[in-house]
Amino acid sequence: MLRTAKTATRAMRKGGALQVIRTTPALLYHARAFCSEVGKSHSDIGRIYTALLEQSTNVPTPCNFISQVVDRWADQPNRLAIRSIDQDGHDHAEITYTDIVTHSHQVTHFFMQQGFKRGDAVGLMLGQRPAWWYSLAGLMRAGIAVVPCPRLLTSSDLSYRINDLGIRGIITAPELQTRIDAIRHQCPSLQTTVTTGLAESNWFSLKEVLNSNAAISPAVSTTTDDPCLYLYTSGTTGQPKAVQHNADYPFFHWPTGRRWLRATPDDLIYNASDTGWGFTVWITTAAWSMGAKLLITPTNRKFEAQKMLATIRDQAVTIFCAAPTVLRLLVADPAFDQIRFPALRRIVTVGEALDETVIQRFAARGVEVAVGFGQAETPLLMGRVDDQPHVPGTMGRPIDPYKVVALDDEYQPLPPGHIGQIAVDLVEGKRGGLMRGYANAPEKTKKTRSPDGRYHLTGDWAEYRRDGLFVYQGRKDDLIKSRGYRIGPDEVEKAGMSHPAVAKIAVVGVRTDTDSPAITVKAFVLLKPGYVESPALIQDIQAHIKQETGPYKYPRLVECLPLEEWEKYETTSGKIRRIGLRQREENKLIASSENNLSSTRPTLGRAIALG
Repeated sequence: MLRTAKTATRAMRKGGALQVIRTTPALLYHARAFCSEVGKSHSDIGRIYTALLEQSTNVPTPCNFISQVVDRWADQPNRLAIRSIDQDGHDHAEITYTDIVTHSHQVTHFFMQQGFKRGDAVGLMLGQRPAWWYSLAGLMRAGIAVVPCPRLLTSSDLSYRINDLGIRGIITAPELQTRIDAIRHQCPSLQTTVTTGLAESNWFSLKEVLNSNAAISPAVSTTTDDPCLYLYTSGTTGQPKAVQHNADYPFFHWPTGRRWLRATPDDLIYNASDTGWGFTVWITTAAWSMGAKLLITPTNRKFEAQKMLATIRDQAVTIFCAAPTVLRLLVADPAFDQIRFPALRRIVTVGEALDETVIQRFAARGVEVAVGFGQAETPLLMGRVDDQPHVPGTMGRPIDPYKVVALDDEYQPLPPGHIGQIAVDLVEGKRGGLMRGYANAPEKTKKTRSPDGRYHLTGDWAEYRRDGLFVYQGRKDDLIKSRGYRIGPDEVEKAGMSHPAVAKIAVVGVRTDTDSPAITVKAFVLLKPGYVESPALIQDIQAHIKQETGPYKYPRLVECLPLEEWEKYETTSGKIRRIGLRQREENKLIASSENNLSSTRPTLGRAIALG
C-alpha cells in the first residue's frame, strides 16, 4: 500500500487527483469505502439495522424506512434521488430526496383523508414513472402496505390479487384504467382508484394530489408488526402467493446496497426491471439506504437493446441491475461491440441462471457481473459481494447476517460436496428481513419451515461446494430424477444457452410410457432467428450439452417450440413455467395412450430423440 501511495502522489502532481483515484484500484477501493462510511454515518441506518437485527420477534419495535432514512438524506436539499429520462433522451427530470419527501407527504395526506389506516393495502401498477416512487414513499410513510403490480397483469390477474388481499386502493396509469374498470364490480374491497391522468368518474388524479398544498402529514408510528409490502411470487409452480413483509424489511437491504451493489452516494444506479416485481423494491431501498441516485426510463415501448446500451453510456450509469434475459439480449445485439460505457463498473442480476459467456463478454469490457440469490420471501441471501472474485457457475457466498445451509430430504445439514435444499438457519444465523408469511395461507407458510422450526426453507436446491460457494440447481419441484441421478434443470439450461442456435431453453423431466414411472430429460428450445430445426441441429445441441454437463444429464428429447407456443409457458416476469410444460407432456402422453398408440416412446410433437 505504501508503494501505491508514493506512485499515486507523484501522479497527482502531474495530473488530476480524481483521475488517479479512478485508475488506481487500491485507492479506488478505499475511496469507495470512505464514501460508504460517510453514508452510514449520515443516515444512521447502520445503527437502526443493528437494532432491528437484534429485536425480539415478540416485541414490536418502532421503525419507518421513509422517515428514518429517506427524510435524513433530504437534509441535504440538493441531493439527487432520481433522474428520469425516456429512452429517446427527452422528458428529462432531476428529482431530489427533498422532492421525494414532499410528494410522499402529499400521498400520505391524500390516503389518510380517504380513510386509509395502517395495514390497509394499495396496489401500484405504474411502470417506471416518478409517480411510482412518490407513491411507494408516501404509502410506506403512512404504514399502508404496498402491492407492486406488473403492467402486464390482465384484468383476471388483478381481480385475483385485489380479492386475495382485500386491496382498498390502486394507483395506475391512464392506459391501464380499463383493466381496473372491467373488474371493479368483482372487487368489493376496492374503494379508491387513482390515475396519473385526469380525474374522472370513479378516478382521482394523482397529478392533483402532487400539486396540492398539503402540509407535512401527521406522523404515523409504524412498528415491526405492521405490514409494509406484499410481494407476489412469480407463480412458476402454481398460483402466485402474496409474501408479507413488515416495516423492518426495507432496512435489510442496506447490506444489499453496501456489499452487493457496492454503492456510494455518488453512484447512478439503473434498474431495468418492471416496477411490479420485488427486485425493484430491493434496488430502490438499497440505493436509498446508501443515498445513491436511481435512473428511471419511463416508456411504453417494447425493449430495445440498442436504446438501453446508449442510455447506459449517455447517462454515465455506474451500476446496472437487470434480469439475465436482459443481459443476454444486450450482448447479442450488434450495438454491444460498438457502444462504449466507460462509467459502468458493476452489474447485479438475480432470478435465473446466467450463462458464462455473457459474464465474460462484460468482463472483457472491464465490468463486474455479480450474480445473487434471493426470493420474494427473503432479502439477498448470497451473491458475489465485496471484492470477491467471480467463480464460474456459482452464486457466490452467503451474506451476513444469514447462515445458509444445504439440507437433505430429512432436513439435516449436508457437508460440502453435496446437493441439497437451500435453507436459512434461524438458530445460528439471523432471521431479520425474512417474510412474515404468505397472506391468508397459513398452511403454505408452514411449509417454509422445517418440522423442528429451525430452518427457513427456500424450495430451491443447490450444490454446496467445498470452497463454501453454492451452485444453483433449480426449484425443488423442478429437479429431475432420471436413471438414478438427481439432475438440476438450471445446469442443463445454462449449458444449452451457450449453444449459438439457442435463444431460450427449458428442461423438464417427462414420462414416455404410461405403464412406467421412469423419467426422461427433455429440453424445449426457442431457436434464434436464422436457425431452422433439423435432426442435425438437434443432435448438435444435444452433443453440446452433453459435453458441457456430462453424459447422464443431457436431454434425450428435444423439441423446438415456435415463439407463440413458448410464450404460453412464460410468466409476466419472463420466467418459464416448467410445471406447465410437464403438464403439457403428461396430457399428450395420456391422449396418446387413449388412442391406442403402441409405442414405448411415443412421438411428442416434433421431438427428436438421440441415444
